[in-house]
Amino acid sequence: EEDYLYLNGSTLPLEPVVRREESLYTPRNAAEYMLSLWMARDFGTLKGCIVSAGRPGDQQLQEEMEVSPVLTGFVLSGGQPSFDGQRAIVTADITFCQGEKTWTRKGYPFRLQREKGVWKMHYDTLCNLMTEE
Repeated sequence: EEDYLYLNGSTLPLEPVVRREESLYTPRNAAEYMLSLWMARDFGTLKGCIVSAGRPGDQQLQEEMEVSPVLTGFVLSGGQPSFDGQRAIVTADITFCQGEKTWTRKGYPFRLQREKGVWKMHYDTLCNLMTEE
């Protein structure tokens, strides 16, 4: 038996390689990342997470986000991709605060779309979240 296949000279089988599921860019993880950016008020990074079709200019988006409600918390479902794998919906319970008022959007359908292999949100999804219902 030849030892050159093993860096340490061992002839024992290697440990199985496992993947960390939480590090995969699933629709749920993408939505969590985007909502975390909003929560941190990192609008510069968040704008890169919006599907380019229908997205306003950087200045307009920045102004809209600056006056948006403060996102204070969220809980997400696992997400359901479409059959073609290009769209997904993650159900979200999202809590906002603006001034003295606090509200929660329960069961909100957070729509995502793949753009160049990356999950992104639609601009209308963002706009709908900015308004209280």
